[in-house]
Amino acid sequence: MRVLAYTATWLEKGEPVMRPECRASVESQVFDGELVWEVGLENPWPYPTHKNVLAQYQHARLLALAGGYDALWTVEHDMVPPADALQKMSYTPAGVVYGVYLLRHGSWVLNAWEYVGERNLGESLTLYPGKVAAARKQGSVRVSGCGWGCTLIHRPVLERVEFHDELSLIHI
Repeated sequence: MRVLAYTATWLEKGEPVMRPECRASVESQVFDGELVWEVGLENPWPYPTHKNVLAQYQHARLLALAGGYDALWTVEHDMVPPADALQKMSYTPAGVVYGVYLLRHGSWVLNAWEYVGERNLGESLTLYPGKVAAARKQGSVRVSGCGWGCTLIHRPVLERVEFHDELSLIHI
């Protein structure tokens, strides 16, 4: 499996903004496939805005498709995935696999929301310790994901879904 790892960021004083631990964690992944890492600096908006983040992920999707990669792995600039994160994620049988972490903005809750069906978004699994324990025991569980911090997106999904900021969920 060929995977494009992509970290969206920006420059400050001529250097990419990134936790050193993030760089070390991506560079030390133990993965039985091919991993290529791209630090994205595609920021078309001249001021801080989430529009730049979207532009970066749109660029990453195109790079992954054009480069013939089997998947795109997004790792935000402040994430520190464990050394086996990509390997475990690659073995998970799903088109999109979220690495679970705590959201850092506002409440410290898990980025995995309970799956309530095709139309509804549940609440963070943080509110359901029993469901978290069952998911840990099982190794994986279907969720409504939240965030891009550590996300593996397989090629068939990349081919069908364009990243956008519209209110609808996806364009197929």
